Amino acid sequence: MSLYWEKQDDIKEVVSILNQDKVLLATSDTVLGLLAPLSQTGYDLLNKIKQREKMPYLVLIGSKSKLDYFIDQELSPKVRQLIEMSWPGPVTFIFKARATLPDYLKSAQGTIALRLPDHKGLQFLLQEYNGLFSTSANMHKEPIPKTVSEVNSAILQHVGGICLDEQNHQDEPIPSSIIDCSDQDIKVIRAGAKMRELLNFLEK
Repeated sequence: MSLYWEKQDDIKEVVSILNQDKVLLATSDTVLGLLAPLSQTGYDLLNKIKQREKMPYLVLIGSKSKLDYFIDQELSPKVRQLIEMSWPGPVTFIFKARATLPDYLKSAQGTIALRLPDHKGLQFLLQEYNGLFSTSANMHKEPIPKTVSEVNSAILQHVGGICLDEQNHQDEPIPSSIIDCSDQDIKVIRAGAKMRELLNFLEK
């Protein structure tokens, strides 16, 4: 049975699922994805489902104020402008992570990938958490599914629930762009949504 982002009672059920350290299959403002709590159990479950190891997942946050919880760097004026023009939205930024964060939140280089989604249901859900793991709903190196019917059955067997938009707002979901701001040089890691606007800004 599917839950729906537009129904507050369903989001309460989603909170219950995540608080049991289970994984959620959900729509968002980008591609169909998997959400998990920011715990060792959540990280391990995603690795098991995706059949991958020792790779970080991006973290969804509900407000820009959460940056202080996760990152340890002084943001340049240009990076601040990038954030303002991109969030909420389908752009993931990589920052230097706080040294005190658990290793499962960080890359081997000590960075963390964060995104503030432009999705009312997700934003409402994220009020309950400092953040949530987020990744596309596919096995490692397999195509990203566009609909629940395209999701690998092995993934469906491991999710604790499914939460969808009652109306599909996107004809062709696009993954988020990924921008590395952890160093002095701003680098494009993945060209995705809003890429033209980002490139126009970066080339100024």
